Amino acid sequence: MTKRLRRVLMVAGAAVAALVAQAVPAQASISEGMYSNLRVVASGAPCFAPQSGSWGAVVQAVPCNGSSSNWAAVRISAFDSRGGAWYVFEWLPNYGCLVPNWTTAGAPVVVSGPCGKVTGGDYTWYAWPEGSDYELVNGGNTNLVLDMNVSTGRLQVWTANYGANQKWFVS
Repeated sequence: MTKRLRRVLMVAGAAVAALVAQAVPAQASISEGMYSNLRVVASGAPCFAPQSGSWGAVVQAVPCNGSSSNWAAVRISAFDSRGGAWYVFEWLPNYGCLVPNWTTAGAPVVVSGPCGKVTGGDYTWYAWPEGSDYELVNGGNTNLVLDMNVSTGRLQVWTANYGANQKWFVS
């Protein structure tokens, strides 16, 4: 391979890498205490916030802006061999936790609280690594995961189907 051909290929590779980096939203691992947007991979990667500031408010898709970046991921276990851990997701404006109303498939996910020192149960979520995203498994019923209902934009718990509406990241 000639020196000139190597340069052309290197420049072309750098250009492709730059395009890919711009096309994909920045994704980050879930870090303890991060004040972030909670986002789903599906439907243009919306952010989520409660419908109101009251405990019991249903969590739904919202535009990603300053008012949606109020989630704190509080890790409550050590990382395991898969790189996953148990978390509580706290909505900082009212210190409520992300929790399903019931631990049955289709139950809406709300913000309820106060979070305080939650150590288990349906207030907890296991962040199961799926590449650069996570499947969030509910601690109250580990057969259910955090899911965005694509027709309503509301959060619910549902049986894992590994769809883009069940893959999560923070930004």
